[in-house]
Amino acid sequence: MKFTRVILAAAGLVLLAAALPAQADPAAMAEKIRQLEAQIAAQQAQMEQQLAAQRAMLEEMKQAMEESKAETTTEIKKTALEVSQKEIGKEIKNRGLTGWKFGGDIRLRYEGTYYEDDSAFQDRNRERIRLRFKVSKNVGFGVTGFFQLASGMGLDPTSTNQTLTDSFDRKDVWIDQAYLTWTPDVEGHFFTFGGGKFANCWVSTPMVWDTDVNPEGFYERFSYKWGVFEPYLTLGQMMIRENSSKQDAYVLAYQGGANIKLEKATLGLNLAYYDYHKYDTNYKYPNGNTTSGSGTSAYLNAGDFNVLDFLAQFKYDGWRYPVEFFVDYAQNLDATGPYADEDTAWSVGGGIGKNKTQKDWSVAYRYVCIEPNAVVGAFTDSDFGFANRKGSEVKFKYNIYDPLTLGVAFWSTNPVMELVRDPWTRLQLDLEYKF
Repeated sequence: MKFTRVILAAAGLVLLAAALPAQADPAAMAEKIRQLEAQIAAQQAQMEQQLAAQRAMLEEMKQAMEESKAETTTEIKKTALEVSQKEIGKEIKNRGLTGWKFGGDIRLRYEGTYYEDDSAFQDRNRERIRLRFKVSKNVGFGVTGFFQLASGMGLDPTSTNQTLTDSFDRKDVWIDQAYLTWTPDVEGHFFTFGGGKFANCWVSTPMVWDTDVNPEGFYERFSYKWGVFEPYLTLGQMMIRENSSKQDAYVLAYQGGANIKLEKATLGLNLAYYDYHKYDTNYKYPNGNTTSGSGTSAYLNAGDFNVLDFLAQFKYDGWRYPVEFFVDYAQNLDATGPYADEDTAWSVGGGIGKNKTQKDWSVAYRYVCIEPNAVVGAFTDSDFGFANRKGSEVKFKYNIYDPLTLGVAFWSTNPVMELVRDPWTRLQLDLEYKF
């Protein structure tokens, strides 16, 4: 640009010199020079504007070409992906591989149980692991099959934990679930039939059903939705022990209720009745239930349990962190024996937060009181200490990553009746990965 300015100035001076007379007035000459410089500056500014406009136009053309190229590349990739997915889908369908779902979890746990100083029991410090792997397959016509393997000792329906012990022996894996469900393809999908060793279908808290218990037998569920109101009824026929020489032990279950779902809140009301038959002489573990007799003639004082359970739940999602509360009350209506009046259990609690994505957290608290003969000790909360316990539970969980959580849980419990179940506190630290 400087070179252009010099050329223009020189040309202007030449023209000026040719136009001026020999005896020109110096003042007039200065004015002419000033006018010429102004004209040159205006021409230079105009040229710079034209060059800037040309540069902008070239830049726009370049950007448009790059965007067009990117769009073309994206479209090619999209088309190739769609074609490959379509071909893969055809191949999967032809080989009968559609409808499969896989999932599970691995959990590492430290668990410490600490008794009072004068207790007859020894403090325990255990390192434990849990592995669960679940597969489901939708086979069509509303039928789905489920199969789950889980670690555990196999002798306890309330736990899938394996304690790290026994000189590095290999750990057992068991069939934890194996069942079918059928939901006919009719309007509303209001009916479901299930059978096998199935995931617990009862709306409950751990006060009645430990979260690891998977019943065996059959169930039928009816539900329908009218606006915000969704009533349901679930029936169950569950086998406890099949006998070749005496009557079988089983439980018939009935649960009804309704969920009222508003925009940001849900209220659930649930009433269940569990009618046990021949359980008192076929029980496997008393776990806090009182007994009489000894050896093979031992039986439960409570007789056959007939448990009525009412559970109310409330959830609210209108705040930054969701909150929930519950009240659970159960009574064994037909308790007999020397401790027939020890027949009720109740629990209240709530929580705040959720655990779905990274940095999510939740805190929960509940208080529980389970009298010795209120619920079946073999199926109630093992972490809490089964039946004949009362006390508090506090839990905290944090998502380190979406599938990886860190959990801390604490219990402080005492026996309801001073039999042989001493007061203790328990601490659990969990690192859990879900896949």
